[in-house]
Amino acid sequence: MSTDSPADDLTRRIDAAIAEVYRTESGGYAEGRSAMRALGAFGAPAVDRVLELYRSSSAGPHEHARLLNGLGASAVDAQAAARRAVARACPHRYVDHLAGRLEPSDIEDVADIHDPRISALLISLLIHPNPTVRCRAATALIGRIGGHGNDDRQTRALAERAVLDRLDDESLPVRAVAAYAVARRSRADGISAYQQILRPTEPETLHILDVHQRIAALRRGETLPPPV
Repeated sequence: MSTDSPADDLTRRIDAAIAEVYRTESGGYAEGRSAMRALGAFGAPAVDRVLELYRSSSAGPHEHARLLNGLGASAVDAQAAARRAVARACPHRYVDHLAGRLEPSDIEDVADIHDPRISALLISLLIHPNPTVRCRAATALIGRIGGHGNDDRQTRALAERAVLDRLDDESLPVRAVAAYAVARRSRADGISAYQQILRPTEPETLHILDVHQRIAALRRGETLPPPV
Protein backbone atom coordinates (compact mmCIF):
# COMPACT_ATOMS: atom_id res chain seq x y z
CA MET A 1 0.00 0.00 0.00
CA SER A 2 1.39 3.42 -1.00
CA THR A 3 2.15 5.91 1.75
CA ASP A 4 2.46 8.83 -0.67
CA SER A 5 0.30 11.86 -0.03
CA PRO A 6 -2.07 12.76 -2.90
CA ALA A 7 0.33 15.57 -3.92
CA ASP A 8 3.35 13.27 -3.84
CA ASP A 9 1.49 10.62 -5.83
CA LEU A 10 0.52 13.18 -8.49
CA THR A 11 4.12 14.40 -8.76
CA ARG A 12 5.31 10.80 -9.09
CA ARG A 13 2.85 10.14 -11.92
CA ILE A 14 3.76 13.37 -13.70
CA ASP A 15 7.45 12.50 -13.38
CA ALA A 16 6.71 9.12 -14.93
CA ALA A 17 4.91 10.84 -17.83
CA ILE A 18 7.85 13.20 -18.34
CA ALA A 19 10.19 10.21 -18.37
CA GLU A 20 8.03 8.60 -21.06
CA VAL A 21 8.37 11.72 -23.23
CA TYR A 22 12.14 11.51 -22.80
CA ARG A 23 12.10 7.79 -23.54
CA THR A 24 10.17 8.17 -26.78
CA GLU A 25 12.04 11.24 -28.04
CA SER A 26 14.14 9.18 -30.43
CA GLY A 27 11.34 6.68 -31.12
CA GLY A 28 8.50 6.73 -33.58
CA TYR A 29 6.37 9.80 -34.28
CA ALA A 30 3.11 8.27 -33.06
CA GLU A 31 4.70 6.96 -29.87
CA GLY A 32 6.20 10.35 -29.07
CA ARG A 33 2.94 12.19 -29.74
CA SER A 34 1.08 9.76 -27.49
CA ALA A 35 3.56 10.35 -24.65
CA MET A 36 3.24 14.13 -25.05
CA ARG A 37 -0.57 13.92 -24.94
CA ALA A 38 -0.42 11.78 -21.80
CA LEU A 39 1.82 14.34 -20.09
CA GLY A 40 -0.37 17.25 -21.20
CA ALA A 41 -3.44 15.50 -19.79
CA PHE A 42 -2.24 16.30 -16.26
CA GLY A 43 -2.97 19.96 -16.99
CA ALA A 44 -1.72 22.78 -14.78
CA PRO A 45 0.21 20.55 -12.33
CA ALA A 46 2.22 19.18 -15.28
CA VAL A 47 3.07 22.72 -16.41
CA ASP A 48 4.27 23.55 -12.92
CA ARG A 49 6.36 20.40 -12.62
CA VAL A 50 7.94 20.51 -16.08
CA LEU A 51 9.00 24.13 -15.66
CA GLU A 52 10.16 23.53 -12.09
CA LEU A 53 12.47 20.76 -13.31
CA TYR A 54 13.59 22.72 -16.39
CA ARG A 55 14.56 25.76 -14.36
CA SER A 56 16.05 23.86 -11.43
CA SER A 57 19.79 23.63 -10.89
CA SER A 58 19.34 20.02 -9.76
CA ALA A 59 19.30 17.02 -12.09
CA GLY A 60 15.74 16.11 -11.03
CA PRO A 61 14.58 12.51 -10.52
CA HIS A 62 17.20 9.84 -11.06
CA GLU A 63 15.23 8.29 -13.94
CA HIS A 64 15.15 11.62 -15.76
CA ALA A 65 18.88 12.11 -15.35
CA ARG A 66 19.55 8.59 -16.62
CA LEU A 67 17.38 9.04 -19.70
CA LEU A 68 18.73 12.48 -20.56
CA ASN A 69 22.32 11.34 -20.14
CA GLY A 70 21.60 8.47 -22.49
CA LEU A 71 20.17 10.84 -25.10
CA GLY A 72 23.34 12.91 -25.26
CA ALA A 73 22.90 15.91 -27.56
CA SER A 74 19.23 14.98 -28.11
CA ALA A 75 18.48 15.65 -24.43
CA VAL A 76 17.75 19.29 -25.26
CA ASP A 77 15.13 18.17 -27.79
CA ALA A 78 13.56 15.79 -25.26
CA GLN A 79 13.22 18.54 -22.65
CA ALA A 80 11.77 20.86 -25.30
CA ALA A 81 9.22 18.19 -26.21
CA ALA A 82 8.06 18.04 -22.59
CA ARG A 83 7.71 21.82 -22.48
CA ARG A 84 5.76 21.86 -25.76
CA ALA A 85 3.46 19.15 -24.48
CA VAL A 86 2.38 21.10 -21.41
CA ALA A 87 2.40 24.48 -23.19
CA ARG A 88 -0.07 23.23 -25.80
CA ALA A 89 -2.24 21.40 -23.28
CA CYS A 90 -2.47 24.26 -20.79
CA PRO A 91 -1.27 27.42 -22.58
CA HIS A 92 -2.59 30.07 -20.20
CA ARG A 93 -0.89 28.45 -17.21
CA TYR A 94 2.34 28.16 -19.19
CA VAL A 95 2.25 31.83 -20.21
CA ASP A 96 1.53 32.81 -16.60
CA HIS A 97 4.81 31.14 -15.68
CA LEU A 98 6.67 33.29 -18.22
CA ALA A 99 5.79 36.31 -16.05
CA GLY A 100 5.88 38.70 -18.98
CA ARG A 101 9.35 37.66 -20.14
CA LEU A 102 10.10 35.30 -23.00
CA GLU A 103 13.54 33.78 -23.09
CA PRO A 104 15.02 33.05 -26.53
CA SER A 105 15.14 29.37 -25.65
CA ASP A 106 11.34 29.39 -25.26
CA ILE A 107 10.48 30.77 -28.71
CA GLU A 108 9.90 27.47 -30.49
CA ASP A 109 8.09 26.00 -27.47
CA VAL A 110 5.40 28.69 -27.46
CA ALA A 111 5.33 29.83 -31.09
CA ASP A 112 1.97 28.26 -31.91
CA ILE A 113 0.18 27.96 -28.57
CA HIS A 114 -3.22 29.59 -28.14
CA ASP A 115 -2.70 32.67 -25.99
CA PRO A 116 -2.61 36.21 -27.42
CA ARG A 117 0.06 37.24 -24.92
CA ILE A 118 2.57 35.17 -26.89
CA SER A 119 2.53 37.58 -29.83
CA ALA A 120 3.27 40.51 -27.52
CA LEU A 121 6.17 38.60 -25.96
CA LEU A 122 7.56 37.70 -29.40
CA ILE A 123 7.27 41.33 -30.49
CA SER A 124 9.35 42.33 -27.47
CA LEU A 125 12.17 40.13 -28.81
CA LEU A 126 12.30 42.00 -32.13
CA ILE A 127 14.64 44.49 -30.48
CA HIS A 128 16.86 41.83 -28.91
CA PRO A 129 20.58 42.63 -29.45
CA ASN A 130 21.18 39.20 -31.00
CA PRO A 131 20.07 39.17 -34.67
CA THR A 132 19.46 35.43 -34.56
CA VAL A 133 16.94 35.92 -31.76
CA ARG A 134 15.26 38.73 -33.69
CA CYS A 135 15.04 36.49 -36.76
CA ARG A 136 13.56 33.58 -34.79
CA ALA A 137 11.01 35.87 -33.14
CA ALA A 138 10.03 37.43 -36.48
CA THR A 139 9.68 33.97 -38.05
CA ALA A 140 7.46 32.82 -35.17
CA LEU A 141 5.32 35.93 -35.61
CA ILE A 142 4.92 35.16 -39.32
CA GLY A 143 3.43 31.83 -38.29
CA ARG A 144 1.00 33.52 -35.92
CA ILE A 145 0.04 36.07 -38.58
CA GLY A 146 -0.79 33.08 -40.77
CA GLY A 147 -3.07 31.58 -38.12
CA HIS A 148 -0.82 29.58 -35.79
CA GLY A 149 -1.91 30.29 -32.24
CA ASN A 150 -5.42 31.35 -33.30
CA ASP A 151 -4.84 35.01 -32.47
CA ASP A 152 -7.67 37.43 -33.22
CA ARG A 153 -7.50 39.80 -36.18
CA GLN A 154 -6.28 42.76 -34.14
CA THR A 155 -3.44 40.77 -32.56
CA ARG A 156 -2.37 39.43 -35.97
CA ALA A 157 -2.40 42.95 -37.37
CA LEU A 158 -0.19 44.19 -34.52
CA ALA A 159 2.21 41.29 -35.13
CA GLU A 160 2.34 42.04 -38.85
CA ARG A 161 3.12 45.73 -38.29
CA ALA A 162 5.86 44.81 -35.84
CA VAL A 163 7.48 42.48 -38.38
CA LEU A 164 7.18 45.04 -41.19
CA ASP A 165 8.98 47.55 -38.97
CA ARG A 166 12.07 45.31 -39.27
CA LEU A 167 12.51 46.03 -43.00
CA ASP A 168 15.36 48.33 -41.97
CA ASP A 169 16.92 45.88 -39.50
CA GLU A 170 20.72 45.73 -39.61
CA SER A 171 20.53 41.97 -40.18
CA LEU A 172 19.63 40.67 -43.64
CA PRO A 173 17.88 37.49 -42.36
CA VAL A 174 15.58 39.67 -40.22
CA ARG A 175 14.90 42.02 -43.14
CA ALA A 176 14.13 38.98 -45.30
CA VAL A 177 11.45 37.82 -42.87
CA ALA A 178 9.92 41.29 -43.02
CA ALA A 179 10.04 41.23 -46.84
CA TYR A 180 8.21 37.90 -46.77
CA ALA A 181 5.47 39.58 -44.73
CA VAL A 182 5.12 42.09 -47.58
CA ALA A 183 5.13 39.34 -50.22
CA ARG A 184 2.28 37.53 -48.42
CA ARG A 185 0.03 40.47 -49.30
CA SER A 186 1.31 41.49 -52.74
CA ARG A 187 3.61 39.74 -55.23
CA ALA A 188 4.71 43.04 -56.82
CA ASP A 189 5.32 44.73 -53.47
CA GLY A 190 7.14 41.61 -52.31
CA ILE A 191 9.55 41.76 -55.24
CA SER A 192 10.21 45.43 -54.46
CA ALA A 193 10.69 44.72 -50.76
CA TYR A 194 13.16 41.89 -51.39
CA GLN A 195 15.11 44.08 -53.81
CA GLN A 196 15.25 46.95 -51.34
CA ILE A 197 16.61 44.87 -48.45
CA LEU A 198 19.73 43.96 -50.46
CA ARG A 199 22.52 46.42 -49.70
CA PRO A 200 25.58 46.96 -51.92
CA THR A 201 27.93 46.41 -48.99
CA GLU A 202 26.24 43.15 -47.91
CA PRO A 203 28.73 40.26 -47.80
CA GLU A 204 27.91 37.41 -50.17
CA THR A 205 26.07 34.78 -48.14
CA LEU A 206 23.47 32.04 -48.59
CA HIS A 207 20.90 34.54 -47.32
CA ILE A 208 21.53 36.74 -50.38
CA LEU A 209 21.15 33.72 -52.65
CA ASP A 210 17.85 32.89 -50.94
CA VAL A 211 16.57 36.45 -51.48
CA HIS A 212 17.44 36.29 -55.19
CA GLN A 213 15.71 32.91 -55.48
CA ARG A 214 12.61 34.31 -53.81
CA ILE A 215 12.54 37.30 -56.16
CA ALA A 216 12.80 34.92 -59.13
CA ALA A 217 10.01 32.73 -57.72
CA LEU A 218 7.71 35.74 -57.28
CA ARG A 219 8.39 36.83 -60.86
CA ARG A 220 7.37 33.36 -62.02
CA GLY A 221 4.13 33.70 -60.08
CA GLU A 222 5.03 31.00 -57.56
CA THR A 223 3.94 30.92 -53.94
CA LEU A 224 6.82 31.45 -51.53
CA PRO A 225 7.45 29.04 -48.68
CA PRO A 226 7.53 30.74 -45.27
CA PRO A 227 10.92 31.55 -43.76
CA VAL A 228 12.47 28.86 -41.57
